[in-house]
Amino acid sequence: MLWRASRRRDLPARVPTALQLIAAGIVSTAVGAGFLLAGNLVRPDAPNIFTLGDPFFLGFYPLALLGLLVLPRVPLREDARWRLITESLVFVIGAGGPILYFATRPVLADAVGVERLLIAAYPTCAFVGVVIASAVMTRGMPMPSREAFRLLLAAITVSCLGDLVFSIERGQKALTSTGINWTNITNAVSLELFAIAAWRYQGDHLSLAPVRGSTFSPIPLLTIGVVAVWLIVLLAGGHTDRGAMQLALTGMIVLFFVLLLREGLAIRDNLRRLATDARRESQARFAAMVRHSSDIIVLLDEHHCIRFVSPAVERTLGVAPASLHGLSILTPAHPDDHAAWTTFLGRLRLVHDSAETTALRAHHVDGSWRILETAGTNLLDEPGVQGLVLNARDETEREELGERLRQAQKMEACGAVGRGRGSRLQ
Repeated sequence: MLWRASRRRDLPARVPTALQLIAAGIVSTAVGAGFLLAGNLVRPDAPNIFTLGDPFFLGFYPLALLGLLVLPRVPLREDARWRLITESLVFVIGAGGPILYFATRPVLADAVGVERLLIAAYPTCAFVGVVIASAVMTRGMPMPSREAFRLLLAAITVSCLGDLVFSIERGQKALTSTGINWTNITNAVSLELFAIAAWRYQGDHLSLAPVRGSTFSPIPLLTIGVVAVWLIVLLAGGHTDRGAMQLALTGMIVLFFVLLLREGLAIRDNLRRLATDARRESQARFAAMVRHSSDIIVLLDEHHCIRFVSPAVERTLGVAPASLHGLSILTPAHPDDHAAWTTFLGRLRLVHDSAETTALRAHHVDGSWRILETAGTNLLDEPGVQGLVLNARDETEREELGERLRQAQKMEACGAVGRGRGSRLQ
């Protein structure tokens, strides 16, 4: 199914190649399972710790992990790069150490030749797979959708965790201690996740919006939790050295909470960064919207001083917007309208759900007075605004035209009266 999904034509570059490599890794695992099954059928009583299928099982890792590395990545900030390196080193030391000590060391002493290589290969490949999957989750571009991308990573992670559990049980000679074949269970879950991921890669809508990498990867915490739980199971069954196990568990628990705290702080910082970016984008959209507006848009603080004024003020009053910043709104107002402005702003501060309107005069640099029809909205309680927003439109020409029309009507009325009196005198 992943191979079929890779033939989707609208997928970004490198995604089809990545899916094909991961699909080839799954095929390699299937071939290994075929060799294992054939060996069990031919010699059911023979020990099958290592079989001809192991090279194919291990072949999954280079193919699948290369596929993850081929996936397109989002740009990584410098601070995030160092955070990723630091967390990877802490994870490798804190979780890789117990895995090496309890999974690999106990059986290497009795193994020779190819067997030693295979013993070391399983936990090493699985652990490297977990590290790469975690790094790709924070740096990979989630295409065509975040859900499909995460399902694919989850499938690979579950497969890696299954091999880690198998290596720990084998290292402590406790492959049947739980009575459950966890390797088969994790393989079944992994294949199911691969199938769902392939279905999502085939059908999910490809988003054209800018994508961001994930700021949080639960994979290290999940791995530490699984390994710690399995060590506790083995400790309860008496399959390992109690002193060394308790020391390892203590270190892993401390590491778990350190990583948990670090990820919590990273999430907090990212939420703040996202809020800042959203505020900047909103301000940029607002600036683009008002730049070519014919109306004057003014933002006042709680003391009625101008915090922002749109470029339209220069076309309407002939003054540069920057020259008004910090001034009281009464500065360009007509002296006779100061009381009206104060009353208007006082009413505006008391109203939160509707706008107030008025018509007031403002000074033009040529000495004339412009009549501004002004609507105001109280947004003092809005976190992103915290001010009074005024929207003013120049109605001087309309008022002058209306005044001339009224004068003409008066003159016409006076003329009609005069003509009427003249007729009566005649």
